[in-house]
Amino acid sequence: MKILTENLYNYRNILFPLSIAKRVLIHVIFWGFFIVNHLLFFFPDFIERIKDPQVLYAYVLYYGRFIPVFYLGRLVYSALGKIFKDLMLFAALLVCMLAVTHIVTVLFYLYCQHYIGLANLPANFTTFGMRYLKPFSTRESTDWFVFIYDLLEMQFLTLPVGIKLIKHIVARDIKEISDQKDRVQSELDYLRAQLTPHFIFNMLNAVQAELKYINKKASKYLIQAADLIRFTLYDAEQEFIPLKKELHYVHQFVDLESIRTSRRSEIVFEMQGEIQETHQVPTLLLITLVENAFKHSVYATNGFSYVNISSEVCGDWLDFRITNSKPQHTKEPDIGQKKHKGIGLDNIRKTLALHFPKRHHLEIDQNEETFSVILKTPLSKKTDN
Repeated sequence: MKILTENLYNYRNILFPLSIAKRVLIHVIFWGFFIVNHLLFFFPDFIERIKDPQVLYAYVLYYGRFIPVFYLGRLVYSALGKIFKDLMLFAALLVCMLAVTHIVTVLFYLYCQHYIGLANLPANFTTFGMRYLKPFSTRESTDWFVFIYDLLEMQFLTLPVGIKLIKHIVARDIKEISDQKDRVQSELDYLRAQLTPHFIFNMLNAVQAELKYINKKASKYLIQAADLIRFTLYDAEQEFIPLKKELHYVHQFVDLESIRTSRRSEIVFEMQGEIQETHQVPTLLLITLVENAFKHSVYATNGFSYVNISSEVCGDWLDFRITNSKPQHTKEPDIGQKKHKGIGLDNIRKTLALHFPKRHHLEIDQNEETFSVILKTPLSKKTDN
């Protein structure tokens, strides 16, 4: 049912038109089919019964009486649903529907008696018509069996009620899928909104620090920094990014930090494996891990530190590992660092859970001297199960 609902999601405007005119047209077509389908019972063996236009008209009204019964039943259900629940709702609805069916049937036979004449109709109309039209005060014990007949007649509502029930279930599931898509997109937008300004802030600080020494190295550094800032402003808006491009920006980031902190840090970045054009990762996934490693090692101390990064592509999977030193003597973190403490890895976990539920591996290990992260993730967009 879920797979069917996901397929029908793209056709929701056809299944559930917003236009009142289209909805009325669909209902008219259905009830026309409903009446014609039951009239086909007379073909070919009982066609003689409906050759008389008056009899045919009476049968059309007979089956058509379930139209007001159905819509009145919907109103009754909506009203009772506010009062009763579960079994009590079912019992109350059954009693009310029985009463509605009986009243509409009485009105049907009254119409036939006054405008067609029960004597001009087949014997079954006359027999049941007389029983339905008897006043309650004069009814005999056998006359009350018409309520059992009403109960049996309610089987004609099986098709419209069944279709309405299926439509309700599909509408509910479509709404859940739509809400889930909106929640996922909102959360991803929120995660990116948190990551991007923080990342740009760090880059601008790095550029400012290096520009104190005006030389060619600073010019190259500024170009690389501008490339990274351009990435966070434009490419970061995409949900997925080619692995080659993500690793390119990781390389740019590592180069910048190697230049800026070369006197007090050792940074190694190794890449192995063949990258295909189809290989993609969630945007900012890898660079967030790298930035997090620098934040808690290189940025956190004025002493010696190191960051080792390895990226290996194995078929359609990525094995990405980072190991960084933990500072023995840390610098006092600024207000921004305290506010964003732990946000990197939390966002990574949420992003992986949203895109690759049960299809990724994230392992974090640390001791007094080192902190390491191992990420294994598929190199493609998520697929529907």
